[in-house]
Amino acid sequence: MIFGIAGYLWHHKDEKFYELGSALLSGVFITDGLHLFIHLDSYKHMIPVPIAEMVFGLLLIIILERNMKERLRCCVFLVPVIGLGLLGYTVLFYLTTIEAIY
Repeated sequence: MIFGIAGYLWHHKDEKFYELGSALLSGVFITDGLHLFIHLDSYKHMIPVPIAEMVFGLLLIIILERNMKERLRCCVFLVPVIGLGLLGYTVLFYLTTIEAIY
């Protein structure tokens, strides 16, 4: 669903917030990489994966946006996307951890 919304927003360049589409797409990869780094003790067997995800997320901004103004605007949108993504990952992590305890 996130990729569909991101693609729709990015494809409609005439809209006011089309950079949000690039931020959503990039934010998914960056957030997942950050989540893996935060919980690295559980994912020690996958150390290269979070690095690759975050690099890929940053490269998407460079590839999808055409000029520096659009890239900077995308980075502004990226901040709340990453914050909300990490919040969602935290909720899911604690919900699954609580279930594993019982």
